[in-house]
Amino acid sequence: MPLFTPVKQVSDLPEPSTSTRAAEGHWLDFKNSYDPNNHAEMAKDMAAFANALGGAIIVGSSKDDEPLAYPGLEAEFAERLTNAFDLA
Repeated sequence: MPLFTPVKQVSDLPEPSTSTRAAEGHWLDFKNSYDPNNHAEMAKDMAAFANALGGAIIVGSSKDDEPLAYPGLEAEFAERLTNAFDLA
């Protein structure tokens, strides 16, 4: 049995719940955003999942203490973050 189920589509995400923080777990981390210049923070988060045998970081969700939602990111900013994660 796999330890981690990949998030491949919206239906794989948790339903909105009491708070973003409550929906997080060992294999799932929600981030409202990242600073695309802070490669150290990105690398730290990726390394944490690599050391735990996998997981997913969902960027573009609500903030930690807000009800879980998926407002997303602007396409241009999402592309910048993708490139920044590649560099991290």
